[in-house]
Amino acid sequence: YHGDEDKYYNKPNIKLFSNEDGVLLYLLGRSITYSGYFLNFCTVKYDSDGNFLWAKEYDGPGGGNDYPSDMVVDSEGNVYVTGSSEGEGTGLDYCTIKYDSEGNEIWVRRYDGEEHEDDYASGIAIGEDDCIYVTGACGEYWDKIVTIKYDSEGNEVWVRSFEEGYELFAFDIDVNGEGDIYIAGDVEWSFLTIKYNSEGDLLWYRVYEGGSGGWYPYFLDTTPDNGVVISGTYYGMDSINYRTICYDVDGNLIWANNCPEDSGSESYHTSDLNVDDFGSVYGTGNYRTVKYDREGNELWLTSGAEAIALGEYPYFYTTDTVFSGDADFLTIKYRIELTYITLLSFTADASGASAVNLRWSISADEGDDILGFNLYRRELQGGAIHKLRIQPGDVGEASRDNLPDWQRVNSTIITGTNPYSYTDTGVAENTQYEYKLEVVLTDNEGGETLGTTTVETGIPAGFTILRLYPNPVSDIVNCILSVPHSCEIEIAIYDISGRRLLSKEVHIENKGESEVSFGIDNLADGVYSLIMSNGATNLSRRFVIAR
Repeated sequence: YHGDEDKYYNKPNIKLFSNEDGVLLYLLGRSITYSGYFLNFCTVKYDSDGNFLWAKEYDGPGGGNDYPSDMVVDSEGNVYVTGSSEGEGTGLDYCTIKYDSEGNEIWVRRYDGEEHEDDYASGIAIGEDDCIYVTGACGEYWDKIVTIKYDSEGNEVWVRSFEEGYELFAFDIDVNGEGDIYIAGDVEWSFLTIKYNSEGDLLWYRVYEGGSGGWYPYFLDTTPDNGVVISGTYYGMDSINYRTICYDVDGNLIWANNCPEDSGSESYHTSDLNVDDFGSVYGTGNYRTVKYDREGNELWLTSGAEAIALGEYPYFYTTDTVFSGDADFLTIKYRIELTYITLLSFTADASGASAVNLRWSISADEGDDILGFNLYRRELQGGAIHKLRIQPGDVGEASRDNLPDWQRVNSTIITGTNPYSYTDTGVAENTQYEYKLEVVLTDNEGGETLGTTTVETGIPAGFTILRLYPNPVSDIVNCILSVPHSCEIEIAIYDISGRRLLSKEVHIENKGESEVSFGIDNLADGVYSLIMSNGATNLSRRFVIAR
């Protein structure tokens, strides 16, 4: 972005807002005049394709420098920006502005601290009912961290001052899923993390020293389990690096990591931080953007930026200052490359006699980019059902043979949100089917099979012998039966006088139709009865041995 020709632009921040039109981008940075070098707030909006929509500048009542620091976007697409602005005889004051989605200024709220010294507003966050929290440092010697809560109309709800220690400064603020407020600041050159509830009551604070040197925690974001991640810069005697630390909801330190040092520089500064819905952490700085998993393990590195924002997975955005004669804002959209997909569940349930409802859920950690899914089915009948071949003295194991070819169910690729669902209406009644789920990837035209499942439409609910064949028989008698669930079956053969000649126990793994085969080589020609029992019901069929 390069607005007026007589100005240049730097120090951009970035936030996203999603609606039916896609992902909208908001930038907040400085506009600086070449003549006089006065700074103003500059807020810019782009649509999801990167097209410029509007830009607004704010020049405070004192006519001096105005330093923008942070912004948030509410549920209606209104944008709130905050920073420090020159007042009329009051020095720098907190300044918070609300714009609607069209860029119209709705209200401006200024705060001049009790000592009427310079007041530095550094962070802004949004809570329930689109209430706004602003934090920063006040006092002649920065001896207090002052946090203000406004409602969405700009009315002041409460003001809280934290004064534990000296040389206090606040840098960032956020609200977790329980409505509690976290503030990242420094106290005596160490990381300071403060937690309030929504009523302004102090819950706890933690100081992280981490060794010699100065520690400045510039950015924070909350985690899905309502903890907090803080990223800051360490200024040591021989090097500068940025460190990321994680606390749980009770203030226990979970992990701490430095940015990997592989750029050849000894000065690594942090400049922004985001946590995604899975708890993964994205931190950026002057040389590196790094991603950690929720346990603090490094996943990847890419080039650095001044600010980062997470879009709909797997996209994220960075913005930076670039110099091409003048200083401008540069915004880049990235796509994360995936590496693997895990099938968490895949079920098929009959809906009446001629429809099957299929449902599945996946976990996609950095894996192949998903385009959609295909479903395939085949009948498990006519030699394709579960078969148990039993010879006297042996218990058979289930096997699948003579399976028909897979038939694709869907005409177009199945898309949607996780978990996914699809209804197959092309099935026949009283039939058992097997379904195969395939994921289609942007870099794999053939797709990848994730798993299979089976279902029956209209299968008898009870324990039933459906057919005995061949009859007469010479060496093996085959019995097709149906069971309502996995169970143990006893099979016995009796002669015409009622003598028990052979018997075996068989485990039926799957409900629905199965086929059991029983070898009768040692029996003489004659009339016999085959009796099956599941412990509650006995079923009988007669057959003839004739050679």
